[in-house]
Amino acid sequence: MSGIAPPADAEAARADELAPVLETLDAIQREADALLDAARAEAEGIHSRAASLAQATIAGGAEQAVSEKARASQQRLDRFAAERDHLLARARDRAAAVRNEGDALAEAVAAAVVERLQSLALGGGVAR
Repeated sequence: MSGIAPPADAEAARADELAPVLETLDAIQREADALLDAARAEAEGIHSRAASLAQATIAGGAEQAVSEKARASQQRLDRFAAERDHLLARARDRAAAVRNEGDALAEAVAAAVVERLQSLALGGGVAR
């Protein structure tokens, strides 16, 4: 029996057949792991950029809100100043009218006193 090969172990033969397939699967697994690691790194980068954008958006919104409040406050202040100026102008006008009325009354009283004094001087007596 010199040219006949010994009977092959079925499991060993099967393992020999599967060895290249298992090596290919291991290579595919390594590739998949590398792709997964790259995807994770890219996701972390995207997350980091999104967080930065969110912070910038929030800061911009806060700045806009402060600006809007300042503008509204300035408008109220301007309205109050205009109302104050209007009230002061009315008060000045009223004060001028009161002064004019006082001046007119003083002139009328002075004229009446002068007239009375003249009539007394001409009449010679004081009527009570």
